[in-house]
Amino acid sequence: MNKDLIEQIVLEVLKRIAPISEKSPVDHTKKNLIVYTKKNEGEAYSSNVLEKSWNIITKSVDDEAMPEKIDAVLFLQGSQDLMVKGAIGITDTPETKRLAYHVMMGKNITIVPTEAFKQVIYEDERKVVNNVYRTHLLEYKSTLEKFGVTIEPLSQFEKRLARDKEESKSESHSFSGKLLTEQDVRQHIEETIKVTAKTIITPLARDAARRSGKTIQILDSKGAD
Repeated sequence: MNKDLIEQIVLEVLKRIAPISEKSPVDHTKKNLIVYTKKNEGEAYSSNVLEKSWNIITKSVDDEAMPEKIDAVLFLQGSQDLMVKGAIGITDTPETKRLAYHVMMGKNITIVPTEAFKQVIYEDERKVVNNVYRTHLLEYKSTLEKFGVTIEPLSQFEKRLARDKEESKSESHSFSGKLLTEQDVRQHIEETIKVTAKTIITPLARDAARRSGKTIQILDSKGAD
């Protein structure tokens, strides 16, 4: 058989086996962000802000298959219907089923509202004729938030997730003990040892840090210098 023909056949088989959103290799050093789109919505979601620290896996709400590890979930173009049904616990659509599942699993969930949905959430109450109805809808939003669901614009979501990731990295490289000793310095893998202002640093620990070229960084109560 012709080699070019064989290559085309192999590529076609691979396309059918692997979903378009999961063709690229998954970096296991990153956290997994599942992004749900409507059926046949188009291109996979991408973000220059998040791709440095997150594996972005775009899925149709009709796709029931789940990766083994999910760290955050994003619903694009979330509607008022999704909010209300999600708050009540109704699962009569693929989208509401996915939402209910991730809420039950305690995942970090965000819904990006549609333009029409934004008007319900952010409209100036002075311009609304029936504020009783609007307040009723916002109660569903509050209920979802109690379940751990955030409803916010995409740009705000990207900034928050990037910030949370950096804070997580910072915490993972910090020393959590109350007393930093020479042995702690020797065993610390990172070049920077981050401690709180309340941490007691022994003189031998400071000497060990100087000899090994490590830096002891004291953070304030908010985690900054």
